[in-house]
Amino acid sequence: MLTKDPNERITIRQIKEHHWVTHGGKQPLLSTEENCIDIEVTDDDIQNSVKTIPKIKTLILVKSMLKFHTFGSQTKIERIRSHSQPNIAPEIHETSTGKAADIWALGITLSAVSLEKAALNPQLEDVILRMLTKDPNERITIRQIKILVKSMLKFHTFGSQTKIERIRSHSQPTSHQK
Repeated sequence: MLTKDPNERITIRQIKEHHWVTHGGKQPLLSTEENCIDIEVTDDDIQNSVKTIPKIKTLILVKSMLKFHTFGSQTKIERIRSHSQPNIAPEIHETSTGKAADIWALGITLSAVSLEKAALNPQLEDVILRMLTKDPNERITIRQIKILVKSMLKFHTFGSQTKIERIRSHSQPTSHQK
């Protein structure tokens, strides 16, 4: 796959049809549009959503959200407002939305996916808490997320604060919210 000779590299089609990526080579991956349509969770579905969303499809959805930045459009925001009020980024209620709101949405998605486990990975928890910082100007950026995730994968360590200290530091109101 990572060979220098382009003729020897595996193709995208071969990746999509590989048995690790599909269900035994029988069910090919959904397109980005199919994933976005296929995975829509309302408040009524929230209890069962983590159990019904396959991990690989969820990761593909998150990857496509990062790649195409397709999760901040006005129509989708209006749909989210009508379905899941607690999961909306605080600044959505104001006039402007942007990348910070998208980071919030990604944090909500990752936290829903990670809650499938009994205990949350402390490294992942720290990244999620930074994504869910109330002040959009203080919220972590895509670039910072990529750096942190890359360092977590490389060193398998992240942060020295305890879980309670991380939660306290990220849940403190900002000066303009007081």
